[in-house]
Amino acid sequence: MKNRYKNILFLGIIYLAIGILLEVGLRMLPVQENMGWMPVNKGNPVRRFEPNRTFTWSKDWNLSLVNQLRSNNYGFISTIDYDQSSKIPLTAVIGDSFIEASMVDQTRTVVAVLNKKYEGSRRFYAFAASGTQLSTYIAYAQYAKKEFRPDHYIFLLVGNDFDESLPSSGIYPGYHYFIEDTMGHLTLKRADYEVGLFRKIIRKSALFMYLHGNLQVGHRLRILWTRMKDAISGRKPEYVGQTSASVDSRIEADSKRAIDTFFRMLKDSCGVPRENILIGIDGMRPQLYNAADLKKAEESYFSHMRKYVLSKAHELGHPVIDMQPVFDQDYAVNKLFFEYYQYRDGHWNERAHGLFAQQIINSRFLD
Repeated sequence: MKNRYKNILFLGIIYLAIGILLEVGLRMLPVQENMGWMPVNKGNPVRRFEPNRTFTWSKDWNLSLVNQLRSNNYGFISTIDYDQSSKIPLTAVIGDSFIEASMVDQTRTVVAVLNKKYEGSRRFYAFAASGTQLSTYIAYAQYAKKEFRPDHYIFLLVGNDFDESLPSSGIYPGYHYFIEDTMGHLTLKRADYEVGLFRKIIRKSALFMYLHGNLQVGHRLRILWTRMKDAISGRKPEYVGQTSASVDSRIEADSKRAIDTFFRMLKDSCGVPRENILIGIDGMRPQLYNAADLKKAEESYFSHMRKYVLSKAHELGHPVIDMQPVFDQDYAVNKLFFEYYQYRDGHWNERAHGLFAQQIINSRFLD
């Protein structure tokens, strides 16, 4: 029995020593750092970071993509601070990780390109965070309206924005959701988020952040579990626009309700006419790189949602930028992709950001 305890103690010391060595070694490498989410509650109603910080963002086990980021005075990823007192006209740019753009050179994001183009005559502030969706976009619009009074708004919609706006896809702290009230109407509700002491401590560990951020152990385990269930059931899941290519009729109907609610709340949440609210929507990637794949994707869930959004926006009088034909035309000429990792990461690269910015400029939306 004593020998058993000695062996357990010996193994514990070895594992501790290995952990310490890994911790020290990883601190010398550009491991993804904790971005420092602030609590989300009544006093701070939207998801943003601790202000005035610089940190490293990186991807994959081999740190294949490294970026240096800054949270500004309001806790949004930006190279510039936000100024409540400025008299220069302001456009709020709202979206999820595509607008947050942690993986993109911060001088080449759509917001940075627009700020450079309109320097001195118009400002562009990003209100965005990874994981947000239509419902949280409304909360960002309300926040921007209250704090900065923009006269124009730009929204970028992507494939997983629709079903994730409803609680049926799961409620995650820090986001807003369209929740059904007692009358059967969808209303906007906030899911509060608090940063616990243990979470604050563990996220200072380079080893934990490497496992959580670079290796994405938790995310990969969830994917593995999903694939195991799919294998047992005989399903072969496919994806279009970073979301399932096929969903049941209930999810599609609920997603259209979310879109209807988004547009119903949009004008009052922004406080400007609908012609001052531009709706941008992503193309069907990576299917657009192959004619046969694209034809098949036309019957996908994202394709249906794209058509519904575009129809609704046109009907209500919103300016629209559909990136599908833009990407199609550019790829036909240049044969260059619009993401860093075509099948592993669907986020836009600098080329896609530049194309979206140019479409906004060419549209004369801001003239």
